[in-house]
Amino acid sequence: MRTTILAVLSIALLAPRVAADVGPTWQEDPDAGSVPSTGQGVRATGVGTVNRVNGTTTTASPFAEGLVGFDPVDLYEIDISSPATFTVVTGPEFDSRLFLFRKEGSSCSPLAIPVAANHRRLPGSNGSELKAIPGLAAGTYYLAISGAPAIPRGWVSAGSGGYSLVDLFAFPADGLGTQFPLVAGASLAEWTTPAGTASGSYSLAVNGITPKVAGICSDAGRAMAGVSAFDLTGGSTSPETLPMGCEPGVAGMTRTIWVRHTATCDGELTIGVQPTSPTQSPLAVAAWLGCCDQRIPVGCDVAPTNAGQAMTVFPVRAGDSVLVAIGVRMTSSTLPPAVTGDLFIECATTSACGDERAGSCFSPHDTPFCNAGDCCSAVCALDPYCCAVMWDDTCVTGAMSVCIETAPSPDINGDGNVDGNDLALLLSAWGT
Repeated sequence: MRTTILAVLSIALLAPRVAADVGPTWQEDPDAGSVPSTGQGVRATGVGTVNRVNGTTTTASPFAEGLVGFDPVDLYEIDISSPATFTVVTGPEFDSRLFLFRKEGSSCSPLAIPVAANHRRLPGSNGSELKAIPGLAAGTYYLAISGAPAIPRGWVSAGSGGYSLVDLFAFPADGLGTQFPLVAGASLAEWTTPAGTASGSYSLAVNGITPKVAGICSDAGRAMAGVSAFDLTGGSTSPETLPMGCEPGVAGMTRTIWVRHTATCDGELTIGVQPTSPTQSPLAVAAWLGCCDQRIPVGCDVAPTNAGQAMTVFPVRAGDSVLVAIGVRMTSSTLPPAVTGDLFIECATTSACGDERAGSCFSPHDTPFCNAGDCCSAVCALDPYCCAVMWDDTCVTGAMSVCIETAPSPDINGDGNVDGNDLALLLSAWGT
């Protein structure tokens, strides 16, 4: 006998809680990439400072363990507020190297221009240091950590419209001293990380860095799945236009902060906000896919009351870059007071008839749908349970009854092979 269990899930109460990005310690999560398009922005979704960055690089052989275990470089986008006091120091955990790049380009095509690098701060011992860099100005930079003998490489003009890929830095045998770019005008493209490149956990002591509050799209902070706190105190007070169709008569929101989330599933992404302090205006949330200059609106909502929750749900694919704006609804020309709240994000995997991940129509599984579209639709038309709850033994029996006669393919069980298993299914259904 089938038993349908209905569960009511309150994301705000049951989802895992993650810390707000307010410092003083920044923890790498998820993985910081190695080039500008995948680097991790050290941005504040609250009010605070950062004086330490913790993370891990790994150099397991891609041939022995696959690329999942290969992460030799971590790159962070940082905001240097005090060039005179800017320092970054690594511990002795492994034979590290530090690299600093200046951010240029656009939000959709960011560039990392080499500035300085260091291998060892003391003779014969692990530990790197960047400090007292001549000509350093306040602004946005990329800070990278890797292990010796890793070297960044970049493109430079080679004349006649061509380009060459060259090493951006070189280090002396003892590794001491601040190193400067080998060529001018190059931008980071890739890393050379030979077998044996050092790696491990690190804790960077930093000074002279003040994370920007993510008040504009290009400064978007990170947003991880679960529940995290936000503070709109430092948000942009300029009006932010909401996507068309968000709510009739709502022009936009203000005190806006921006975050970026990378979808982790093929399915539906739920993004919601709710206040944790009194507010005179309802919260609003809007979401886009893509980068700031070329973003596509996918969802938005405005809370029905000042104390209410705003939530939007839309389809995503794993790896999609989702930009999220959080603010308070503009109800008059008077700037509303700041508000604190919770942001919650959840990705739920979904499938449909014909989805190759849904499982064979002739084998029971604990999820709905099956991988043969016409067969799946025919069974669910007779038994909606199969596409609403799970594809159980009854659904398999239904597939045997309605699908074998109509399916033109001899691959009856949908496993990609025509063999004795298909013949057995055909014979077992003979005469039924």
